[in-house]
Amino acid sequence: MAALCLTLLMGLRLSMGYEIAAFVFFLFSPMAFTLSATTHTHLLSRALLALALGLGTFILWQGIALNRQAQNQKVIYGRIEQVAGQGAAQKSVVLAPRFRKVWENVPEFKNIGGWVFQWRRARPDLSDRILIVHDVPGAEEALRKRFPERKFFRLRNVDGLPYFEIEALDTTLR
Repeated sequence: MAALCLTLLMGLRLSMGYEIAAFVFFLFSPMAFTLSATTHTHLLSRALLALALGLGTFILWQGIALNRQAQNQKVIYGRIEQVAGQGAAQKSVVLAPRFRKVWENVPEFKNIGGWVFQWRRARPDLSDRILIVHDVPGAEEALRKRFPERKFFRLRNVDGLPYFEIEALDTTLR
């Protein structure tokens, strides 16, 4: 679309719109180059077509890659929802390593890669049904005092399938 707009703008600056027609014909017929009045127009048409194909390929490739990255997140967050969010009214806290460490532990996800390195952010009032926080020393005790009504879980990486586990923590402090 951007290439077509650029073509239209460039065509308006050239002679009487003939270049626009030549470019449109070129898109649908390889014989359209013979209609070009000048070498300049011929080169411009080729350049714009190359730009359109290049950008189209880039956008398609990046769209597929972003979809794969989103699938990685869907699997991880889906597993958390499945285990920690079993009851619709149940609120829980999941103590977890950094998000990047979780997806890098799964070989298929590591091969795909990604640009998401942190867990999704909680609402400012911490009213999320599932809070995911970094598992650092002292975090569990502090969070149990702040959220005594919530159920606690720990996500940890494991070697081999399923590559990460989510375990329920008992109510006694460790």
